[in-house]
Amino acid sequence: MPEAEMRVAVVIGSLVLSCALVGCTPSAPVTTTGSASGAARPPSATSPALPSASSSPSSPTKKEDAAKLKKALVTASDLGKPWTQPKTVATVKGKKGEICPGHTSAVDKVPTIAVAAASFTEGRGAGKNIASFSLTTLADVSDGTLAAAYAKDQKACAHYRDGSNFFVVRSIEGPTTVGGLHPVTAWAERIYYDRQHTRLAYARHTLVIQQGRVLTYLSYAFLTTKDDTRAKDFGRASRLLKVQLAKNARLLG
Repeated sequence: MPEAEMRVAVVIGSLVLSCALVGCTPSAPVTTTGSASGAARPPSATSPALPSASSSPSSPTKKEDAAKLKKALVTASDLGKPWTQPKTVATVKGKKGEICPGHTSAVDKVPTIAVAAASFTEGRGAGKNIASFSLTTLADVSDGTLAAAYAKDQKACAHYRDGSNFFVVRSIEGPTTVGGLHPVTAWAERIYYDRQHTRLAYARHTLVIQQGRVLTYLSYAFLTTKDDTRAKDFGRASRLLKVQLAKNARLLG
């Protein structure tokens, strides 16, 4: 079996199919949300107490936010061929709520109002690259809680062995702007077969951008190519995120 095919087969064989609430996650490269591998995740909807419409007419309700986010979330049609949206995607085995072994995400504790999420594969079948998107409305945009939470997750999950026995290295890197906007954070996760980090299985690039109270998240999981063997190029992830940002501009203002 050629090395590239063997690499895909091993990755696929190590995964379990499931679908998480926030950012359903990938099928052969994987972007985990809600399992113990991969600190790539947006805040989940924590549903803080909201002012009633009668007491504060200008305050959106959770239902209103959810409807707007769902409408604005990208579709496979927006992304264009060969992107498709499968019914289920794969996640790495692990304890519920952990994003890496022994660590529950600090980002999940950030108060939010509503969330909409979807994952897509670049073609049908197993072994395809994955793009996971989410839109979240934040309950409070005035403090540094979100950035601090991402920093805490990075510190806890910089190096670990995931539930499928891959070795994950996460590092803060990526573009300083996407579509003229500055990310709240950006990072790469490189997933290795071996403890010495010499045999790269696949990678994930994650970008998070805040526009007012709307947080836009993209995680792109992919097999590396001969042109980018160390998964340094964020160009594809940036282009995918720009599709969502353009839709945000049209529908969320």
